[in-house]
Amino acid sequence: MYLKLCKICKKRIFILILALVTMAEFFLLYKDKCSASEQYDVKSIIESCFDALDDENGHALRGDMLLSAGSTDGDWLAFACGRYEKDDAYDVYLGALKDYVTSCYRKNSYGLNRNKATEWHRIALTVLACGGNPEAFGTDADGNDINLIADGTYNCKVGKPWKQGINGAAYALITLDSRQYDIPDDALYTREDCIDYILGKEISGGGFSLNQDEADADVTAIVLQSLAPYYDTMPEVKEVVDRALYKLSLMQLSSGDFDSYGKGSSESTAQVLTALTALEIDVLSDERFITEEGNTVLDGLMLYFDKEKKAFCHILGDDINAMATHQSLYALISYMRYVNGLGSIYDFTEKELNTNPATPSPETQAPPSETHIPSPVTQAPLTETQAPPAETNIPPSETRLPALRELYGVYENAPGSTPKTYKVSDSAPKKNLYKKKENTVKKVKTVTKIIKSKDITVKKKAAYVTAKELGKVAGTRHNLKIVTKTKEGIPYKVTFNGKDILKVSDMNFQMKSKSKYEDEIRSVAKNPYIMSIKTKNGLKCDAFIELTAGLKDGEYLLMKYDKEEKKPVLINKISSENKILRFVIDSGGEYFAAKKVKLNAASEIDDITEEEASDAKSDIFVPPKVKEEYKAEFSNTFIAAHIIISVFVIALSAFIMGVGIYRMKTGK
Repeated sequence: MYLKLCKICKKRIFILILALVTMAEFFLLYKDKCSASEQYDVKSIIESCFDALDDENGHALRGDMLLSAGSTDGDWLAFACGRYEKDDAYDVYLGALKDYVTSCYRKNSYGLNRNKATEWHRIALTVLACGGNPEAFGTDADGNDINLIADGTYNCKVGKPWKQGINGAAYALITLDSRQYDIPDDALYTREDCIDYILGKEISGGGFSLNQDEADADVTAIVLQSLAPYYDTMPEVKEVVDRALYKLSLMQLSSGDFDSYGKGSSESTAQVLTALTALEIDVLSDERFITEEGNTVLDGLMLYFDKEKKAFCHILGDDINAMATHQSLYALISYMRYVNGLGSIYDFTEKELNTNPATPSPETQAPPSETHIPSPVTQAPLTETQAPPAETNIPPSETRLPALRELYGVYENAPGSTPKTYKVSDSAPKKNLYKKKENTVKKVKTVTKIIKSKDITVKKKAAYVTAKELGKVAGTRHNLKIVTKTKEGIPYKVTFNGKDILKVSDMNFQMKSKSKYEDEIRSVAKNPYIMSIKTKNGLKCDAFIELTAGLKDGEYLLMKYDKEEKKPVLINKISSENKILRFVIDSGGEYFAAKKVKLNAASEIDDITEEEASDAKSDIFVPPKVKEEYKAEFSNTFIAAHIIISVFVIALSAFIMGVGIYRMKTGK
């Protein structure tokens, strides 16, 4: 009997130990999850990204990258290099960028862009980061120095700096404050005007967006970056910023990241991280930006990091992306600058400027603006992330702003109420900053609203688009897709992305496979596929075309025949898949696709090494379906499974032990 009892007890003890081990594993797993932010060596991650982008000499700003000077992919990478104070070829990149700016000004009466003042802002910030002087950068057609600061802000060449929307006003303010530039008395626009416009665009309940319907994490974060220098000196700005922070805290996903229009993205999370560091908010200790699961904004951003390829993806499940990598890179640099007390990533007041950048050699110079194509992110393996060095960890400090639980109801305008009327004060500390004037914030009646459902698809005999149809998606990231045919009856689709639509009006888009310049095109290309595209009233935004061209699958060069210069111009590298040719254009004209093109008597091209379209043309693509669920969601499911298994094992153990005790007492 004694031996039998010992055997039964041994079985019971074994099962109990198994249950305890299972529970211990669960608690250790959860502990590791809560301390995820402490597992990142941010400095090593930054340098691994640069390592993937560098050439054999350790420079990211040479070679193919010079082709991207003047584009978002090239400039934001150069900006990140400069703010990290990386050893790189800044003078060479400045030379290529200066050539690009000069060529734009000599070619176009409007300078860099007809509508987007942010082109000036991005390039000016990049010039500063590389050590150049944006107030005298390149020369126009008359030989005068080009002032990027003036032309993009206080004497904006596109009209009002915010012509394209609130992001124009925000970046104009960031650019003006980058070196505390003085504004002339006869200037058309001032800092005051930018701040007035921004405050007037606050959405009820806090936050900002391009469409004035629902707060967007990207836009809200960019606005916070621009208002950060005024938080301590302007009460009206402080209230708006606090409401925006409250709104952002509600928008944070359980995994720590942020989304835009229903999809978590590295870019949205990167912009929030940049905004919080600009406001000197500790993302590792501020409870407003730590989820119930213990995830921080830094945890959220690192979800998108590919250790093997040393780069970031746009959304989970996608391949790495240049724009996602560059934005995440400068967000991490902004975080490191905050940790080390180096000031805002946009503060260049102490930086010495180089007024004589080197000009790149002819073989490395950037081509004309219409042929600029960004360089892809280099892929290379990465070792496991090491533990963070002591100097990158900062102790929890008392947050400078009110805690989240105290925000609601504190202000005269609590979240959910209508923003009040603001008047910009005249007590700001900076020279020539504000003038006292009334600024009544009126409720803006927009012609658009976000379409919560699916994108709009319309079948038509001809690609005629009405203002009403465009208005349904204008200002949103939703698409209007027209399904139609060419003059010859060849099926094709043309897609317009709402966020790119600057003007809502009727538009006629027609395509045919013949051109009156067909002989000229065939003289420079073998077996070209010709597409003559006419756009009555002009394109209102970029057009993404999917044409059943019947071409063999593979890569092609998309060219546009310049009727005035009588020569082909490289637009991009495109592909045919399943006999469908896909490409993006921003204007009508005589286009053709070919494998090999003769540019002139002395040169011919049959390939280009760049693999991605510029972000101005890739934005129109609808993000592909995510191939896997969020890692955080998977982790939560895994934890829940552990809990269920543990409870089951414990219950089973208790039942078996109970049965054993009962049998011992009854003798059965």
